[in-house]
Amino acid sequence: MRNQLWIRVFGKISIFIILLFSLSVQNPLDRPELPAQSSVTGPEGTKPEYLVIMVLDQLRPEYVERFDMVNLKALLREGTSFRNAYVGHMASLTVVSHPVITTGLLPKHLGWADGAYRDDPGVLGKVGAYYFIMAFQKDQFFQLLRNSGTPSLSYLLRQYKGGKTLAVGVKPYAAYTFGGPDADIIVTLSGQYKSSTYPGYPDPTYAYLVGWRGPVGVRVPSYISQPIGGRFYVDSRDAYGTEGNPYPLDGNRFVPGFDKDHLGGDIWTTDVALSLLRNEGDWRALFVTFGGIDKTGHMFGGITDTWSYPDPVKAMIHMPNIARVADAQVGRIIQELKAQGKYEKTLLVLTTDHGSQPADYFYGLWGNERSYENWHYGQAENGSVLSPSPALKPLIETGNVAFSLQDSAIRVWLKDRSEPKSREAARVVLTLPGVIAAYYKVSQDGSYQYRLEGKDFAALDLEQRQWFEEHAEELLNTMAATYSADVVGVLKDYVNYGVMGEHGGLQEPVQRIPLIFAGPGIPRGKMVETPARLVDVAPTVLSVMGIQVPEKMDGRPLF
Repeated sequence: MRNQLWIRVFGKISIFIILLFSLSVQNPLDRPELPAQSSVTGPEGTKPEYLVIMVLDQLRPEYVERFDMVNLKALLREGTSFRNAYVGHMASLTVVSHPVITTGLLPKHLGWADGAYRDDPGVLGKVGAYYFIMAFQKDQFFQLLRNSGTPSLSYLLRQYKGGKTLAVGVKPYAAYTFGGPDADIIVTLSGQYKSSTYPGYPDPTYAYLVGWRGPVGVRVPSYISQPIGGRFYVDSRDAYGTEGNPYPLDGNRFVPGFDKDHLGGDIWTTDVALSLLRNEGDWRALFVTFGGIDKTGHMFGGITDTWSYPDPVKAMIHMPNIARVADAQVGRIIQELKAQGKYEKTLLVLTTDHGSQPADYFYGLWGNERSYENWHYGQAENGSVLSPSPALKPLIETGNVAFSLQDSAIRVWLKDRSEPKSREAARVVLTLPGVIAAYYKVSQDGSYQYRLEGKDFAALDLEQRQWFEEHAEELLNTMAATYSADVVGVLKDYVNYGVMGEHGGLQEPVQRIPLIFAGPGIPRGKMVETPARLVDVAPTVLSVMGIQVPEKMDGRPLF
């Protein structure tokens, strides 16, 4: 999701700086005072000793059957699944959901709630400054997470169980927010190397790495980063025929490719994870985020991308293969746990960060890498994007838009946030294509909530109407904070503003997710009807592992 915005905004920043940052060591004690922990709680029986959380980015529950994901089917038989699980918050984005999973905090308490951030608290420096979240450096993520004052899984596991927490994923903003400031090792992929920034520059021996990516992160082990140009470096030059797509491929970053010595995508992620598991003998937890399904889903629509292609390149990049590859990686990690004799001692959690919906109605502009302009409008401390799609013209012409995001929902940050001006902007948003309801944010005694300005549900069927009536205000208010959008436009199902497969909003296809727990103390082969949310994952993990749940967590244990 939105993975190349960092490159566009920071194209002139030296990769050398990124590599230098990756060597910095975070002090696990450098954080706000934490809630005291007391006696443990949890289900009766053996407590798991290890934890593995796997996030298959943009995995819809239907994919398990539609693409015959055999390892996920096996995991369903091994554990307990929640049929009515949903994201449970807004915005339904990778950069929001990953830290929600590991902190048990709703976005309104997390520190940020969306792909844009207005620093009203002045945590990062200038009060009221705007930022592109996906362009953050890892230290900025860590600063906001520490400022939340609630300990994450990484911290609590170290405190009460000992051992290392490992986090892996090809998207930096997913890996950094998943592991958080207390992870011991985080491994992700760098930006694309330039002619003067490749590893070993200016040694011409490594000049062939221009256009490639390599491992960076937090305390990246030398067996991952060395030798230069080794297994964990991938060629990210080939678009594999997706040139012209608003969200084209960048080589083997998200897809495997055909270079057997440098396979990318979810295979890269798993190879890194397995290398860590085999070399870090004192590991306690592994957080793995797989990005392949999300990338392909954005390009081609996701659930409608079911065609089998005879051409090997097309077959490699489309969803039937990408889902199969992701499923195989889940199986590889489980097999490694069994080989280490730890499978029966491990709590396994498998989920996603959001669902998705294909575009029956598309209000962005089509063009190569156009997704960034479709998604964003505004000037920020770390860049600017000022080429909105024509559909936003009435909103931009009000002159009151400081920043906006639009994907499967429209979120607007205003220059004048007074209630009259907020309501005025909400009425304009209500006129935009595909909008079925508009909300504006109000503040009272230091707390925030969204109020309905107007709605038109005439275009919705009964099931869609019921979903919106039951969940719209609930989901919107999970992100209501000083830094969240001032006005929100709710879009009807299958209306997208950014790319062909989209999320970010509160439609049921975007919110519905798989959620599976398996391991000691977890009933086998059970399907639970009780609703469950991503914010419930952390407290559930703590409860099952016998660690007291901090009072500040917003989620609740599911067992």
